[in-house]
Amino acid sequence: MKITKRLIATLLAMLMLVSGLAVNASALKATAGEPDEDNAVVITVSELEEGYAVNKDATVIKKGTETVDSSKYKLFLEGDKLTVQKLTEGTYTITVVSKKDGAEDITADCTVVIKKTPAAPTGLSKLEATKNSIKVSSINGAEYACVAQGAEVTAWQDSNEFGSLKEDTWYDVYARIKATADSNASATAKIQIKTMKAGPTTVKAVEISDVTQNSVTVVPVEGYEYSKDNGAKYQDSNVFTGLTAGSTIFVKQRFKGNEGQEAGVASAAKNVVVNNAAKYTASAGSLKTPEFEKADEIYAEKDLTLFAYSDTRKTGDPQWGDTQLVPVKFELVNNGSTEKSGAFTLNDSDKGQYKATVHPDKEGVSYTVKVYYSKQRFEGASGYKEVDQNTTKTITIKPTKEPKQWQKILSGILNFITTTIPKIASAIAKVVEWYKKNQPAKT
Repeated sequence: MKITKRLIATLLAMLMLVSGLAVNASALKATAGEPDEDNAVVITVSELEEGYAVNKDATVIKKGTETVDSSKYKLFLEGDKLTVQKLTEGTYTITVVSKKDGAEDITADCTVVIKKTPAAPTGLSKLEATKNSIKVSSINGAEYACVAQGAEVTAWQDSNEFGSLKEDTWYDVYARIKATADSNASATAKIQIKTMKAGPTTVKAVEISDVTQNSVTVVPVEGYEYSKDNGAKYQDSNVFTGLTAGSTIFVKQRFKGNEGQEAGVASAAKNVVVNNAAKYTASAGSLKTPEFEKADEIYAEKDLTLFAYSDTRKTGDPQWGDTQLVPVKFELVNNGSTEKSGAFTLNDSDKGQYKATVHPDKEGVSYTVKVYYSKQRFEGASGYKEVDQNTTKTITIKPTKEPKQWQKILSGILNFITTTIPKIASAIAKVVEWYKKNQPAKT
């Protein structure tokens, strides 16, 4: 009997030893991954003994020594992955339990640290957008991402500027507070920004419409802006005021740009000298009447030299906006019809004298000689430019037949007799009279 009891005791001890070895042989492991941005943790279960299965509902989660109520988190089991969600900041011990019918439960512990996740930053805004870049506001401690609208973020950067972007394209721009040793990256803030269209690559050349002693006016172009300092600064107005007489400005213009499109390329600079004197304005009333070189020899079928005169500034340098009238052509009109026409050429620049050749065909006919003047405006380096040819002056002639040579000689003699001799006789008479008056008195 004693032997039997001893044998049973020995068998029980051996069974317990074997049982203990079997339990201890189970090496169930629970390995926690890093929490994601939403503080969800994936626990990988490994070395699960045959016949055992993880029972997610038996999972025990403690924060410090306090067991966390199951309503404070969520569990999902998929294969060997146990996911724990909705944990708040703190350090947790998570006990994974595996069960087998008729056997003791096997457990494994792992530690999970949930860091603080700050709220999304505020103040994210657009500072600048070009055709291929975006710049947003700088936020202390933040990092940034920029992706095509709707795309996922794959990389973050410290800089708040993004380059090498596509023109005229929408982008999602994100900001978040960077992760630290003590906290996760924050939730993200997002704004949408569209890059601009490229500005025009062509531009109209600068044209000046007026210059005074303190202003310069540019011919306006819809949508353009203007610069007087070679493009350093631009203004909306096409008129520059408050300038110094005699100074030079360097005018550029370009498409201004708007919310959706960049400014265009700038034009070439146009150098403009501000007037240092009042403008001279030519007028028809100031024109000297045209005249023939030999007014007493207006013969038919003969080349006659006609002089006409310009009206222009007489002293000082030309000023922008000065006008002058210059004879350019004539018409020989007979009874309302133009019989002939011709051009003027400069004859004497000091006198402003121009000449043309007129050849009337008929004697005894009253011709109207109509002289046309070119109105010209001085435009600085471009010189004088024609405005119109609306100014005219007229004179009337009635050609006669040119006399024969003997008739000219006889006419000269008669002219001498009737004109020159009387003048000589008058002069002699005056000398004699003077002599009589100035004789000394008789004593």
